[in-house]
Amino acid sequence: MEARGMPPSVAMYNAIIRKLCEDGKMKEVNGLLKEMDERKVQADSVTCNTLINSYSKKGDMSSTCKVKRRMVESGLQLDHFTYKALSSMDSARA
Repeated sequence: MEARGMPPSVAMYNAIIRKLCEDGKMKEVNGLLKEMDERKVQADSVTCNTLINSYSKKGDMSSTCKVKRRMVESGLQLDHFTYKALSSMDSARA
């Protein structure tokens, strides 16, 4: 696609990130996030919710909170998907 003058969009990155998260390949996810930053592709709420959900399922509270904090700092709104992922982590810890 890039060879045809169509740079990767946030939606394309989100699809790849979702699959990598499902496969537990967080190192590759971090590489894509770095690539997005370098290409000035802004993460959106789907990106953040995917990460929050993945980290929550793994029980990684630190990374979950870090993504949530970045989400809020960048002006993205927390939505029902965000709260669902966060509440599932709270339930798992109880």
